[in-house]
Amino acid sequence: MAYQSNSNNVLLGRGRLFFDRWSSSNVDTNGLAYLGDCSKLEISTSDEKASIYDYGQSTAPLLNEVVTKREVTVSMTLHEYTKENLALVLMGVEAGATQSSGSITGETLTTSVTKGKSYQTANRSISSVVVKKGASTLVLDTDYNIVDATLGIIHITTTGSTLTNGDTITVDYAKAAIASPGLDRVQGGMSSQILGRLVFLGDAAAGPSFDAEFWKVSISSDGVAGFITGSDFGSFDLKGTVLIDSTNHPTEAYYRLTKRS
Repeated sequence: MAYQSNSNNVLLGRGRLFFDRWSSSNVDTNGLAYLGDCSKLEISTSDEKASIYDYGQSTAPLLNEVVTKREVTVSMTLHEYTKENLALVLMGVEAGATQSSGSITGETLTTSVTKGKSYQTANRSISSVVVKKGASTLVLDTDYNIVDATLGIIHITTTGSTLTNGDTITVDYAKAAIASPGLDRVQGGMSSQILGRLVFLGDAAAGPSFDAEFWKVSISSDGVAGFITGSDFGSFDLKGTVLIDSTNHPTEAYYRLTKRS
């Protein structure tokens, strides 16, 4: 009987990846979030085995072996810097940055200024900035510069003659309202465990397309999230450890693959 390779079974994989991040009480409340452009999804199974050999023979052939531990993992490379994705790779919590509008008077920038250094206001999105030393008003672009009004960064020049190192300086300004739901914010490193359900919808460029459903996945960072990336687009890697879910899926406790057609 002749056997031939089948080009229809050679895979050039593509597809969409979704993750349902569970609440802190491990409840499915958020629904599936699309993780965006993903250039890698790999599934691996790692087993530890106990082995017994026949030591009655000089070659000690293997008599038997059994699996003592099994770990199923998924590896992903993501490219879209969304709040949801960054919260995963940075083991963080999603949040929204809000603030009310208002006027701030006499906020202390520093009690011991160092000329040539920059200082930050307590609020974002500032305008109408007036920096003071006591009752004396400092001169913009002579004594100080506003480096970034969005984050409230004020630079103290080295050339201004009004200030001396060690002086206390204050600032008056207006702050703009940032309404709910606010600016995307990630509170990095605040999650000790991220659990959820992972779903893959296959759409292969060549070969068979499979769907994958992972019932219970523990997410961890598997690298770095670059924010200065040179001449390349940024990406970041995630690792998911697939936890067994025999209660809800007794016949396919880790995950399942289903060919789309």
